[in-house]
Amino acid sequence: MKTIVYTIFFTISSIFLFSCDSSSSTTSSYTPNPHAEAHMEMHNEFKKEQVKKELAEQEENETEPTKAQLHQLLIKKNQQGVDFYAIGNEPFWNLDINFENKIVFKNLNGLEFIAPAVDPVKAMDANVTRYRSNTESGEIIVQLNQSGCTDNMSGQKFDYQVTVDFKTSKESDFKTFKGCGDYVPDFRLHNIWAIIEVDGVEVNPENFNGKSPRLEFKISEEKVLGYNGCNYFNGAAKTENDMIIFGYLVSTLMACSENEEISSKIGKMLSNSNLDYTIENNQLVLTKNNKKVMVLKPID
Repeated sequence: MKTIVYTIFFTISSIFLFSCDSSSSTTSSYTPNPHAEAHMEMHNEFKKEQVKKELAEQEENETEPTKAQLHQLLIKKNQQGVDFYAIGNEPFWNLDINFENKIVFKNLNGLEFIAPAVDPVKAMDANVTRYRSNTESGEIIVQLNQSGCTDNMSGQKFDYQVTVDFKTSKESDFKTFKGCGDYVPDFRLHNIWAIIEVDGVEVNPENFNGKSPRLEFKISEEKVLGYNGCNYFNGAAKTENDMIIFGYLVSTLMACSENEEISSKIGKMLSNSNLDYTIENNQLVLTKNNKKVMVLKPID
């Protein structure tokens, strides 16, 4: 009988001790797996890169409509005859100038001041142009400083810092508004033009194997591409009022035995030059110091 009791007691004790050992093993401290941690770290870094990529794509998608809207805005202003425009923040305001007609200044408070266009006054020692105009209802002073400007809300870059001083006829002191501005591109130039005359000499396409000299203006991108009858070239070009401002033109270096004089003149006339222009009778006429230097016509 005692033997049976001892056997049962021993069996129960063994089961109890085994259970304690098992419990102890499951509640002991966790030993980290370095491979699992490295894998998790790589996973987190991958997720971070994915988030950055998604944000960058979202930002790019959001800026594209802004560029398209700006392009359409400039086309509209060009059609309305606006030569120069400016914008400012804090408070919001905008300015449109037609140099032959009027100056229009507006703000969010409902102000719309229209003054007649006036001749500019240029500073002697700086690239600054000033316009001062008044009416019975008020007076405006517009100052254009060609020193580069970035709109602090949209990030859009402009060529000019603009200061507007304005007061009504009932006010004794001017209020000053600061912002950025630029000339409105002349989208009539956005075309491919055949060069038909250079320095009074007619250009005959037959002398160039049917491939006559030409210019292509990409005016919204401020670029020009061309062919001078021998070499291809490209560079910067933008319009300011009735002037085309050409930057330095980069050209290929092919040797030319024919029509070298005309080809050379085209490059010298355009590269790093400011040329006045008119578009009349379906022709683009470039002048320098009131002398006609080049005539072009659109290529159909």
